[in-house]
Amino acid sequence: MSDQIATCLRRCISYLLLFRLFATPLWAQISLSELNTLQQLFEAGEFGKAMPMAHALRARCAASADCNGQMQGELNLMFARLQLQMGRPDSCLYFTTQSLATLNMEDCAQRASIAANRLLRSQSMAAMGDLDGCEKELLDVIDAHGDDPKMLANTLVNLGNVSILQENYAQGRSYLLQAVDLMRAAYGPQHTMVAYCYHNLAVIAEENGDWHEGEDFLRKALAIKETALGPDHPQLISTLTNLAINLYNQDLPAEAIAVAQRAELISIAALGPENPKLLPTLLSLATFSVDNRQPREAQIYLDRCLALIATLPDPSHPDVARTHLQAAETYVDLGMLDLAKQQFQRAAGPIGFDARHPLDWRHVRFWEDFSDFLACQQKYYAARAVHEPHFRDSVAQALHWRLALYETRMLEPRWTQDRTFATAKAHTLYEEALNFLYDRDSIDLIGPMFELMERSKARMLRESVMMAEGSSIGGVPDSVRATEAALEEQIYALEEEQQALSTDAPERHDVDARLHGMRMQRLRWIEGLAAQYPLYYQWRYQQKVVGLRSLQAQLPPGITVVSYFEGEEALFIAGVTRDTAHVVRIHTDGVIAQEIRLLRAGIAGYALRAEVDPRKYQAECAKYCAAAYNLYRMLLGPIEQLLTERLVIVPDGTLHGLPFDALLTAQVANPTAFGAHPYLIRKHVIHTEPSATLMVQRGKAEHVADPLRTLAMAPLFAGQRLPNGDRTALAPLLHNIAEAQAVQSIWKGDLLTGKAASCASFKAMAGQYGILHLATHAQSDDAKGEFSSIAFAGTADADTHLLRAHDLYTMHLQADLVVLSACETGWGELRRGEGMISLSRGFMYAGARATVASLWAVDDLNSQELMRAFHQGLKNGLPKDEALREAKLNFLRENADPHPYYWAGMVPSGDMDALDGNGNRWIWPLLLGLFVAGILYWWMRDDAV
Repeated sequence: MSDQIATCLRRCISYLLLFRLFATPLWAQISLSELNTLQQLFEAGEFGKAMPMAHALRARCAASADCNGQMQGELNLMFARLQLQMGRPDSCLYFTTQSLATLNMEDCAQRASIAANRLLRSQSMAAMGDLDGCEKELLDVIDAHGDDPKMLANTLVNLGNVSILQENYAQGRSYLLQAVDLMRAAYGPQHTMVAYCYHNLAVIAEENGDWHEGEDFLRKALAIKETALGPDHPQLISTLTNLAINLYNQDLPAEAIAVAQRAELISIAALGPENPKLLPTLLSLATFSVDNRQPREAQIYLDRCLALIATLPDPSHPDVARTHLQAAETYVDLGMLDLAKQQFQRAAGPIGFDARHPLDWRHVRFWEDFSDFLACQQKYYAARAVHEPHFRDSVAQALHWRLALYETRMLEPRWTQDRTFATAKAHTLYEEALNFLYDRDSIDLIGPMFELMERSKARMLRESVMMAEGSSIGGVPDSVRATEAALEEQIYALEEEQQALSTDAPERHDVDARLHGMRMQRLRWIEGLAAQYPLYYQWRYQQKVVGLRSLQAQLPPGITVVSYFEGEEALFIAGVTRDTAHVVRIHTDGVIAQEIRLLRAGIAGYALRAEVDPRKYQAECAKYCAAAYNLYRMLLGPIEQLLTERLVIVPDGTLHGLPFDALLTAQVANPTAFGAHPYLIRKHVIHTEPSATLMVQRGKAEHVADPLRTLAMAPLFAGQRLPNGDRTALAPLLHNIAEAQAVQSIWKGDLLTGKAASCASFKAMAGQYGILHLATHAQSDDAKGEFSSIAFAGTADADTHLLRAHDLYTMHLQADLVVLSACETGWGELRRGEGMISLSRGFMYAGARATVASLWAVDDLNSQELMRAFHQGLKNGLPKDEALREAKLNFLRENADPHPYYWAGMVPSGDMDALDGNGNRWIWPLLLGLFVAGILYWWMRDDAV
């Protein structure tokens, strides 16, 4: 995708440069012909000749009094382009800055140069991995040049591409659809840039799982290219290849073969029949042929692939191992197991696999290829195990190696590309392992299955929640942290350099080797860290999770941990008490996600009250009740016999958005009789935990802050805005100040209201309090969870009043409890392996031991009532989850229309212990102890007398 951004930007910049060359007057020292020659050398890719010429022209310009700012800007821009082409995006960024410094922003004649600079800057930022900076630069181009339809169209295309890289598909789709309309108007409906937009719209559709729409966009792109370029032009190859893959994913192998064969013929005409660049197409054809039950054709394609890699001069070339690997997998699918074994054995050497030391990663150059190798080996063993059961142990061993590799890859710096790829595939790997163990049907495997469920989520959660405190663990000096950061930065930089090079670029082999060496150096450094600073190593890098027996040993009586793993095809439910454990698998086929959507939609239907639209209101209430009962039967029914009074829910996937309190344990006759419904909360005290491992390992770390020192904040709003699409101003809250005042009166804490409740005040004061209560506005971001925001008092024309989830990552809180009495503070972006990225998560990352947050919009008036009762329960010494439960049950008892919308969305998470030193819970035991001691004293004194 980064290549697509670069291509589009290069085209756009080229159009601008050509326009300027023909519009630029002659200067005394530098002629138009010289600039034209330099441009031609650049377009021909002769950078070795272009670079010294650009150097000479810049030097002549600098020495001439007649060379004005515009010419300096032109030459710096050309020099920047050359720097980027030579793989130096940082230098490109520098020279575009120099170019902009000499151009006149107010001169209309220089607008094209200024726009070209900004587009080039955005391309440099994308190459350096700074997608947010790239996006900002492109938005600046629109602000300055949005009145030019062609410029606006090209910029929107690039914004769409950046959004795809950011996985913000909804925004990307919006940008690209706008670009299509502008491109069609500016260039004509058959221009190749219109096809380019359709191609990337297909990418978004396929990422969203809509293969039919993706096919439609690809066919539109293909039709335009055929009209504009001809039916056999090489530029059709990429579109045909993507269309073939799309059809294959729709289970249409025959159609996929026909399209891929056309791509093959065009490739042969353009490249020749012996060119290794044919490999991807031929391997795809082999795979398609297997699915189309054409084994002979599949073998012919494989033989051609193997003949092509034999012509490669470097036997360690990545394509050699990948071809052997693809051949092995295809032979497994064909049932030719002996041939499959030969092929993956030939792949082992180039891949870096040593059968004697399978967990030795020192010779692994490409993690992804090695992962594919282990998956292929496992597939081979599974095929053998069908008729030779003893190969099941080999399958288990291969699964173990794959999980070990994944967890090693998780030691990579957090934001590296490789780790992102590994995380994206990890959930499927864990589901595969769980299915394998479950199918073996042994009670002895309940413990390993529970551990796998923990491993699927605990690693990244533990890192995210606890890394904020990690720097103070184990007495690690700043120099060690600096070394750690430097190693991570070098790996990230090398990975970016690798991504910018094609696999056949001359420099690629050297970059691959340096990246591999740096990864091994970092792994050795981590091993040394384990010996020198074991506590920090354990905190930062060790991947242990709590085992089943260890968890049971630490569970008090009367508590059930219910942990979930939501896979693509099945849901695993683990129920654990002090004495019993059980794991259940249910096949879902998307039913659970659909039921959760129905439940949330039914609850949101509260706005259609009986007096507004009686029939719709009744329908929405019935929808909620049906879904709430169905979900109870699916999620808790299979382990109902294990449920005790207190439930600790460890959700996964879509279950993060489910209010378990509002599930119904029986069907109801009257959906609108909300005060009488058999809610789950009536039987159980419920709270959530990110993982059982975190629950156990949270410990009892001493907080410096006074555990009962309370800060309540309730800002007023006068035109401030949240960062949403329509920039809607924040409405006044009518009851948030009364709510904060009630909290302050219960705890005798500190209170900030109105303008005093600013973001700056919160940042300055929050670390000193054991209880934080924020009654305000908030907004989730389900595309970029880190940008979810909570609002404080501020001005109407700035966003300094906003605190985003990512801002919390640098804060250090000591709060035992953070109450986020605002909309959607527990909702955000759902990421596999990490959970819900939300404001609640951000506060736990910053050090809060527990949060109470909302899954949807909060009703201001009813929230006030609920929060007052909750804090009073805390004051009386109740555990946090029990205090919130009593407040909810009280709400159900005392309100005539206790719709779940008003109370079920507030969810407690984290450490649920009662607040230390609060209320009177210690006074009565102390008085009783003193009374008993007094009786004993007098009794002993009487005996002595």
